[in-house]
Amino acid sequence: MPVVPKIDIVESVEDLKKLMKQQKSSLAYAKVQSLCFLKMGEVETVRHLVVLMGRGERTIHRWLSFYKKRRNRAIII
Repeated sequence: MPVVPKIDIVESVEDLKKLMKQQKSSLAYAKVQSLCFLKMGEVETVRHLVVLMGRGERTIHRWLSFYKKRRNRAIII
């Protein structure tokens, strides 16, 4: 059964796009990009996000868990 992420992203899409442009590493860019995809509704499941991002499912779950716990821009670091 597909996993639908239950996460509330507090940043707006515009803020996330600005953050993506500010990133200096591809890892930080990918983390913000994954939030952006979720916020825009481009993906519905974690598995779809995994395919889009080219990362492992466990990695995506870790990023989202970290963001969910912090509720701030600490996901970028």
